[in-house]
Amino acid sequence: MKPFALAAAAIAALSLAGCASGTFVSRESSAQFQKGATTEQQVLAQLGEPDAKAELIDGGRRDIYIYNAGGPSPIDHIPFLAMLTESGYEHTVTVNFDFNARGVLTGISRFRERTG
Repeated sequence: MKPFALAAAAIAALSLAGCASGTFVSRESSAQFQKGATTEQQVLAQLGEPDAKAELIDGGRRDIYIYNAGGPSPIDHIPFLAMLTESGYEHTVTVNFDFNARGVLTGISRFRERTG
């Protein structure tokens, strides 16, 4: 590959790359946990420490996994259209695991929010 083409390909790849932070929990990985059977220790062993924790009113706990992602939108690379639209995209995926006072899973909730 010619040096110019290689440099152009590298610049294009870097300009399309986004950034991400936090712990991503896919639908598939959260589906492996069973309400009434899975313990908090099993979730921690599989996913690691949550990004946040909260105490619930009934004496239980909520482990919160938050994933932030963003990057340029494909339309950002079309000069005229990029001027007419918002640049880039950002979104947050939050997955909550609720446990009763005994540490047994009682519920899972998932939220996806566009933040940019």
